[in-house]
Amino acid sequence: MKRAFMPKDQQMCCELIRDAPTREDVALLSGADGHPISAACHERLASVVEGIRARGADVGFVVFDEEAGMTLALNADTRFFGASTVKAMWVTYLFQDHLERGRVAWDEIAGHVERCIARSDNKAYTVLRSNYGAEREFADWLVRAGVGYISSWDYYTPREQALAWTHMLAYTQSDGAYVDAWKAAFDHSTRSFIREVLGGRRVVYSKPGWIRQNERRPNTYDDAAIVIDDDGRRYLVSIMSTMDPFGDCAKLYDLAAALDSICKQQRA
Repeated sequence: MKRAFMPKDQQMCCELIRDAPTREDVALLSGADGHPISAACHERLASVVEGIRARGADVGFVVFDEEAGMTLALNADTRFFGASTVKAMWVTYLFQDHLERGRVAWDEIAGHVERCIARSDNKAYTVLRSNYGAEREFADWLVRAGVGYISSWDYYTPREQALAWTHMLAYTQSDGAYVDAWKAAFDHSTRSFIREVLGGRRVVYSKPGWIRQNERRPNTYDDAAIVIDDDGRRYLVSIMSTMDPFGDCAKLYDLAAALDSICKQQRA
């Protein structure tokens, strides 16, 4: 049976994510009962991060594992361009504050949601953001997770993205009438490196964002996801980077796998 979302649950998640340390190295674990990262996991993670930096890129992440009581962070408060990851936030706000309250009909927005999330279609996102919901309400939705206002295309931090995704984490565990529709949109997002690495063994709800450097924006390849094991254990991961999304992105795939290994170790 699904449980109804309790605001205190999300508040606790937000508090743990806000407490994740801000550092530029990889010795960043606040784990279950203070368990450290194993030497092998630490070395693997450090090697991946060094490999990303060797390509002239930067990366930041926040991982929150509710079951293990773990937060793990790198460059948590470094601002990155969010690209299309913002679409996950607006769509989830519409689900929670409009669909679930009967303020908009599912049939009216279903096609836009599919294109916006699964295909990352910018036109569908523009339609949803321009015609459904309200900017002030969205700002309030973000504030409830402890995040400042995020415009249509914006810069934010891995911590802020993770905090916004606490809404998604809570929603997936709720009794909402449209939770299954939300999951159906988020379980096959195009170019999600987290899902491509872990989706064969896990349920992954994700939304990436990417853009190649131009005169206005830097190289960007971000992803955020909820990863769920067969036994229902789940964790939230927010990764933001300045990797060229159309170059060699193997190190981002390696990063998703390394973070997953740490989560598994913490649960052992």
